[in-house]
Amino acid sequence: MRTILTALMLFCALVCTNAQTDLKNMTEQEFRKQKQEYLIKELALTQEEAKEFFPLYEKFQKEKKHIYDENQSLMDRADIAGEEEYRQIINRLLDLQIMSDELEKKYYNEFSKILSYRQLFRLNKAEASFQKYLLKEMSRRSSKAK
Repeated sequence: MRTILTALMLFCALVCTNAQTDLKNMTEQEFRKQKQEYLIKELALTQEEAKEFFPLYEKFQKEKKHIYDENQSLMDRADIAGEEEYRQIINRLLDLQIMSDELEKKYYNEFSKILSYRQLFRLNKAEASFQKYLLKEMSRRSSKAK
């Protein structure tokens, strides 16, 4: 029984490692294409909606990434911070959270000119489930390769 559990754990680790390797080898363009296809399906976007939505969505994602990158940089800096620097980092992190919320509100207002409120509501869920989908897809691909 112990041998079976160990083998099962090793297999799961191998699948996860292969999936992560595939993800690392995926170009940004491939990632965006897969995400767009996924969102089109999950939100039931028409061609016209997709044509209008994705340029705006990509702009939103880029702006959101800038906030995320600064957040990560602050978190990395916090490993070697003194008390005063912790205070400054915390204040900036709070500012970044507000900026992120304001950015999301701004873009959701713009998205509402293109998408229905049902589609907007489903967007957050679809973005979260895309990550899970992508990992499953990469696991499936690595299983086929064996």
